[in-house]
Amino acid sequence: MPNRKLNVFLCHAKEDKPTIRELYRQLTAEGWMDVWLDEQKLLPGQEWDIEIEKAVEQADVVIVCLSTRSVSKEGYVQKEIRFVLNIADEKPEGTIFVVPLRLDDCQVPRRIRAWQYVDYFPKTNRKWAFQRLLESLKLSAGKLGISVGRIANLPYEPVEDETAKTERERKAREMQESLAAKKAENERIAREKAEAERKAKAERERQARQKADEQRKAIAEAFGKINFKRVFAFGGAALVLFGLYFGGKFIVNNLPSLPAPSYTVTPTLRPPTKTPTLTTTPTPTVTSTPSITPTPKPGVGSTWISPKDGMVMMFVPAGEFSMGSNAGESDGRPIHTVYLDSYWIDKTEVTNAMYAKCVDAGKCNPPSSSKSYTRDSYYRNSEFNDFPVIYVSWNNAKAYCDWRGDGTRLPTEAEWEKAASWDDDKKEKRVYPWGDNSPTADLLNFNGNVGDTTKVGSYPSGASFYGALDMAGNVWEWVADWYNAAYYGSSPSSNPLGPTSGEYRVLRGGSWYDDFSNVRPSVRDGVAPVNANYGIGFRCARPLP
Repeated sequence: MPNRKLNVFLCHAKEDKPTIRELYRQLTAEGWMDVWLDEQKLLPGQEWDIEIEKAVEQADVVIVCLSTRSVSKEGYVQKEIRFVLNIADEKPEGTIFVVPLRLDDCQVPRRIRAWQYVDYFPKTNRKWAFQRLLESLKLSAGKLGISVGRIANLPYEPVEDETAKTERERKAREMQESLAAKKAENERIAREKAEAERKAKAERERQARQKADEQRKAIAEAFGKINFKRVFAFGGAALVLFGLYFGGKFIVNNLPSLPAPSYTVTPTLRPPTKTPTLTTTPTPTVTSTPSITPTPKPGVGSTWISPKDGMVMMFVPAGEFSMGSNAGESDGRPIHTVYLDSYWIDKTEVTNAMYAKCVDAGKCNPPSSSKSYTRDSYYRNSEFNDFPVIYVSWNNAKAYCDWRGDGTRLPTEAEWEKAASWDDDKKEKRVYPWGDNSPTADLLNFNGNVGDTTKVGSYPSGASFYGALDMAGNVWEWVADWYNAAYYGSSPSSNPLGPTSGEYRVLRGGSWYDDFSNVRPSVRDGVAPVNANYGIGFRCARPLP
């Protein structure tokens, strides 16, 4: 497989620049194409003729953008078309080299009519036309052995399709309303539970008071039944004996003393006796050793909060797990046993508000776009503070994790997969984070059912064994490793870090637009680290200190 991208040349007239810029942006967002556009590639001082001819010669596919203005006007576009056609004549039969793209209802030049064209108009037809164009580009890439990656299956932002945009926004609102209603219902249930517990506590206290009252009453009744005449009769006799004993003792002790007889003693003189000198052995001073209280060892369910951004991190204990899957693509095989040291991993994807703190600190670049798929205002919009940050490249994701400190970094591919799929109690791998049952709309945001990103943590039922959320759907997530389709065949069995180099970085977890097959934790994808779009986010990890 060649370690490069598909080279695509955009042949167009300058009058069509606005449409071409939009096309360039969408093609570049794929991550597996290197698209040549004059205003992006030509540097000041370079010669147009030389650089354009060089770019056409190196191109794998040339998209000839046709419009009424380009086909009827003399200039560079006509020169480019002639040069493209001369090179096309040298290509092997069946090669997709020239792809005509009509931007309006223009007449296709006679020499280009040999190739099937696609209409990029009217504006409501652009989304479909772009998908058709992608199919041709993927076919060309496949013949050259260039991997396009599953990220290429993402849908594209509608340019002018207001009806479709309105429908997506409606679905997004309905989903948010549904989530809000579910949250309100959960809060109502929690309030009712708290009220029931309060009433139960009050009832227990009332019963305790009643029992105490009954015990006091029983004591009082028992006291009332005592025969005090007998008690006093017995007590009188006892007092007489007491008086005789202690009174007699007092009299004896206080009798007057008789004078003692007087004696005269003559002392016998003896030599003085030497008093021996005693040597005192000092008592050693004992210094008490202060007791040390050990730090409790974290376990499954333990959390740690990052002081920089407030992110809750979940603990994953050391041990072995099964990595990979025999289902799906070959890059997930073979299944192999991997040992990992213990670590912490973010409970959710990094949010817009969290990422903004790093930007404000001057340690991170802002996302390359402030939009999302259906929202013109997303990043820095307080309404979406708790939604996953998007349009962040691998390099910017790494910079963010580094900024958090305390050893925080992007998780390795192995760490991400264990946190997303391993059941530590059963010692077995789950098909999805929550278990083996198929994905449903209450477990994750996927398959375009919402039409855009959702607030992180919106699907608690889809949590992994270790308590991590949104590890399936919502947004793809960057991990630390370079991508290599054959890496599992030679991966180390202890704390693997991935290949030492590569062209693509690994993505995991699928996104809101992916179906059930791409949201499995074992699915791998590789994308250029400079790629940033509305379907990619990330989370961080941290080794146990």
